[in-house]
Amino acid sequence: MTRHHADGEAEIIRLMTQPEEIGGAETQTSYVIARDADTTYNAAKGAGARIAIEIKDEEDGGRGFSCYDPEGYL
Repeated sequence: MTRHHADGEAEIIRLMTQPEEIGGAETQTSYVIARDADTTYNAAKGAGARIAIEIKDEEDGGRGFSCYDPEGYL
């Protein structure tokens, strides 16, 4: 994704850096809470999501996984 800073462009865009501009490192992620992590995981995987971290029980008592969105962001 190449961004151009044009006059009148949203000020927030000037403050953002995309992962591909810094060697692919993520600077933020989305965290979604679902009633049934296994159902959400199976739906994501069934839709072709690329799984980054397989579903597992977490130390805090939750259950979760990580995946990439359709544009390749974590």
